[in-house]
Order: sequence, then structure tokens, then C-alpha cells
Amino acid sequence: MAISLCLYAPSAFAQHTVSRIEGSNRYEVAVNAAKRGWSTASTVVLVGGDAYADALSAVPYAFQQAERPPFEPMSSHS
Repeated sequence: MAISLCLYAPSAFAQHTVSRIEGSNRYEVAVNAAKRGWSTASTVVLVGGDAYADALSAVPYAFQQAERPPFEPMSSHS
């Protein structure tokens, strides 16, 4: 079973593109999305992948950072 994430990127000319980012689970999808969005990052926001509410609460913090760091859910088995 594969899990995927579709990124919607609107352009100024209204030509919309969708990119599929796949992985075998949500953690792999998050890693693949981060690899696509950032070549390097001095900051990464790590959140517990098992606690949805905790992960959501970290989104405003990540958004306020100057470079908009990657947001990675972590498994308790990592």
C-alpha cells in the first residue's frame, strides 16, 4: 500500500500543475516532500507522528520561521 501527497502549485497564468509525492507510509511521504521542497535547511521541525493534534500545533511555529523549515513527523520507533 502506498500513500501519496499531491502538491498544487498555482501559477500567474492559471496553468495549474500537480506533483505526486509517494511513499510507503506517511513518514516516507513527509521525507520525500521535504526532499522536493528543500535542498538544504538549517532548521527542521520534528513532530510526533502518532499525535495529530501535537503535530498541528507545531505548524504555526514552523510557518513563523524565516526559511519555512521542513516539517517532519517522527515515529516513536525512529
